[in-house]
Amino acid sequence: MREAKGGSIVNMGSINGIQGLPNLVAYAAAKGGLLSMTRTLAGALASDRIRVNYIIPGWIATEGELKIQKGEGRGIEDLEKAGERLPLGRMQTVEDAATPPSIYSATNPHKSLPPSSTSTPAAPCSPFKTICIRVVVPSK
Repeated sequence: MREAKGGSIVNMGSINGIQGLPNLVAYAAAKGGLLSMTRTLAGALASDRIRVNYIIPGWIATEGELKIQKGEGRGIEDLEKAGERLPLGRMQTVEDAATPPSIYSATNPHKSLPPSSTSTPAAPCSPFKTICIRVVVPSK
């Protein structure tokens, strides 16, 4: 990316990286570390015109998530009902999260970036959130 004089790194985060749940201590610690690394890399790579973003895709019905929910006594009917309250009206699938609009937004070159450490909707009616870190590097 340095040779190309710019680029974008997109890290898949989680709301648990900001506020973890008691039953997901290790996961929350890992995602919190990823958020910290994202912020640090954003500053370290800004002068090379390499953007670094942390995307929070939302609740996804992965095999691991379904196993956790089952272990806590929740069946598929419970998850479908909970999903009805989400922006898509259901839990996301892995396919939904594979190409979120926010990845395009994070990887598409912009002349300006949003203010630092903000959480903004990635697209209208999208469940995806992205934390964009803006680092201003003084000219030499």
